[in-house]
Amino acid sequence: MLPDGKTACGVSLTASNFPGAYGNGSTEPMYAKYIYPPEGQSGTMTLNGLPTGTCSVYAYSFDGNFTLTVGGVNEGAQTTTYNYPTINPPPWIEGLHYALWSDVPVTAGESMVLTVLPGHDGYAVISGLQITCSGSWPTLPSITVPPQSQAVCVGGRVTFSVAATGAAPWSYQWTFNGTNIAGATNSIYTINNAQTSAAGTYAVVVTDSSGSTTSSGATLSVGSFAVWVSEPMGICNIP
Repeated sequence: MLPDGKTACGVSLTASNFPGAYGNGSTEPMYAKYIYPPEGQSGTMTLNGLPTGTCSVYAYSFDGNFTLTVGGVNEGAQTTTYNYPTINPPPWIEGLHYALWSDVPVTAGESMVLTVLPGHDGYAVISGLQITCSGSWPTLPSITVPPQSQAVCVGGRVTFSVAATGAAPWSYQWTFNGTNIAGATNSIYTINNAQTSAAGTYAVVVTDSSGSTTSSGATLSVGSFAVWVSEPMGICNIP
């Protein structure tokens, strides 16, 4: 999320080796709970998709012991003083309640890895993580023209299409009733000689360098021909 807490920015966070979780009892959301690996082990927080610029990284912990790397470059170690149980709410003192790395250079495409190491009590604990970065934040692709619902007679031809904005180039994957359609990887998907089995919901996943967005679903109805004895032509009954 962007700082407004609403706009998707394409940044991903992966937490590894944190099977344990416990409540601090703090009234402050950044301190209310913590996660931890097995005793004596460390865990990692890996972020991808950050913009080019500089970032400030805040790691919250009552017993913090951290290292930070960006693109494999070590940005140094930081600790927080053991302070359990916590104060409600804590006064937010750097080095006591949180560790801070300021003006960390980041290039788009680099991974940022925060390693959480065992602290005073032998456990690697972290309660919260905040990052503020300069630069232009990436945004997920936006679908400007979604596929439209259609109706067709058996044997007819149907074409679905989509238009999107974002960080070109895009890739596409069409789905039918939630399942990927093999080979349907263009902005246009065509069904020739439609049969009743083709009736259902079609959508498309649009992906760029920032992430993926799924379109709304378009319904396809396929009707069969009914022939009137008194007329030379038939009509198509669309359900």
